[in-house]
Amino acid sequence: MFKPKTFSSIMTGVLLRGSKIAVVGAGGKTSLVGLIAGQYAGKKVLVSPSAKILPMTGQNVALVTGEAACRRHEPRIGVNCLGTLGGEGKLCALPPALLRELAPLYEIALIEADGSRGLLLKGYRGHEPAVPPFADCVLALVNIKALGTAAVEGQVHRLPEFLEQNSLKEGERAGLNTLASMTGVMLRGWSGAAYIVINGCNGGADFRKAAALAEILFSRWANIIAGCTVKNEWRVYEA
Repeated sequence: MFKPKTFSSIMTGVLLRGSKIAVVGAGGKTSLVGLIAGQYAGKKVLVSPSAKILPMTGQNVALVTGEAACRRHEPRIGVNCLGTLGGEGKLCALPPALLRELAPLYEIALIEADGSRGLLLKGYRGHEPAVPPFADCVLALVNIKALGTAAVEGQVHRLPEFLEQNSLKEGERAGLNTLASMTGVMLRGWSGAAYIVINGCNGGADFRKAAALAEILFSRWANIIAGCTVKNEWRVYEA
């Protein structure tokens, strides 16, 4: 019988002291960053965007905004959420050179390097995702609940790019090959360590779909995890 694992127990060889992790994709990035940050709250954890995110909140979170304040901030035990304030209360990216300078001061740096406006499917422009060059590893997230989603405005962020990149026509529904293709677009140009994180798995049917997706992804990537950020229950798929 399957015995679920926590995300941190699976990633012990990745989330090491000094790790700089970029998180990209659609369908749970902010939740995944929050999950990891919470599990390592006994360390000095940096959370910062290279795109835009909603600032983290909580008793053990230090929110620091503005370049000068971020430079002065002394890393503390817990979550240190750094960036500049933008519209709609979003936390925006620090200058890349400053983020590169600050990241090594923390035991773990988590960079949310993508944005999908809360949608499960996304098309990518040429400069996206904004993975910082100093990252050690990329966590590429897809959500199994995106299966069957119609490729229409309101369901897909940047619909024209999505249709072109994934060989779909408007109104067609996303299948396993669509999610595999979108993952490839997320990781284009990245040659370092990568883990595919299949989120949204809440039961046997979801895990069977995730296993089918993993079989397609294994042609290009070996590290595939499926589970749910809400429950923090995960399993590892092996080729």
